[in-house]
Amino acid sequence: MKKYLCLLVLFFLTGCNRYTEVNQLGIVEVLAITKEDAIKETVSMTIPQKEKKKYQLLSSQGSSLGNAFLNLQNAEERKVYFDQTQILLLNPTILKEEMSSLLPFLLTNFRHPNWLVFLCTQCEEILAKEKQHTFYENLVRKEHARSGNIGITTFEDFTAFYLDETLTASLPFLSINEEQIEITSLVAFTNQQQDIEFTKEEAKVLSLLKQKITTLEEIIPFEEQMISVSLEHIKTALQLQQKEIVIHLQGTYRLNDTVKEDKNLEQKITAVLQQKIQNFLQKEQEENIDLLGITHLFYVKTRNLSQARKLAQTATFKLVFDLQKEGDKT
Repeated sequence: MKKYLCLLVLFFLTGCNRYTEVNQLGIVEVLAITKEDAIKETVSMTIPQKEKKKYQLLSSQGSSLGNAFLNLQNAEERKVYFDQTQILLLNPTILKEEMSSLLPFLLTNFRHPNWLVFLCTQCEEILAKEKQHTFYENLVRKEHARSGNIGITTFEDFTAFYLDETLTASLPFLSINEEQIEITSLVAFTNQQQDIEFTKEEAKVLSLLKQKITTLEEIIPFEEQMISVSLEHIKTALQLQQKEIVIHLQGTYRLNDTVKEDKNLEQKITAVLQQKIQNFLQKEQEENIDLLGITHLFYVKTRNLSQARKLAQTATFKLVFDLQKEGDKT
């Protein structure tokens, strides 16, 4: 009997000694890692206030990322919990000056981060405005759709370029406009000296070519009026043929305005899309940037990174469209 009693006492002494109550955790919703001129790394986060639904903003600086994180966690008496973090904000300076240490630190210290990553110069102000747990619902889910899906850049997407030299990194850029937080552009960067800005419209073209969207709204000028057209069930394929990149886009279109039947309308829709795609491809080559992944296509064939980059820079493109009006038989 004494034997069983000792086992029971031992169970109660050790069974739950590593368990942490939920209200003892500081669950981080949004995390920002920034660096300003003449200031060391700064880590900031929104975290629930004790026994309240509202969120508080905590910030800490340090001589390194590890030091800044340690200072931040020491400032919060609860255990800081990052596994449910949804958003990571970064500023251009931390990317340009600390990229070689930033990504290894994040990959090493966080288990399977499922963050959405944004770039901003007003990161602290954005955090301060988003202490009511509205960031994800009001911005990420709604604004990204209006922005051509450029709001969806996961941490996995962001770090892919770090592991694959043929890829180019890009992040959606957040700004505060009339007290509202919105996605204003897409910023691409390949090294510490270069970052190229793409507008929302240009980013929509990228999302279209990379198969990130299957529905696209377009305004088409036709017979002295502007016609709203919905492109749906879009599929895009990129194929390398000799030294030419063939872009094949297929799908259906639906007219949102009442327009008399005209066989030239489909040609007009195709012409508008073709012009937008050509403008995007031309800007990529002029800026020596490769968001579309053309370098990777050539690298798979040549297995020579330097040669693949040169071929991508001088590549020619062929656009093939297969659009049909909704309801027409194939």
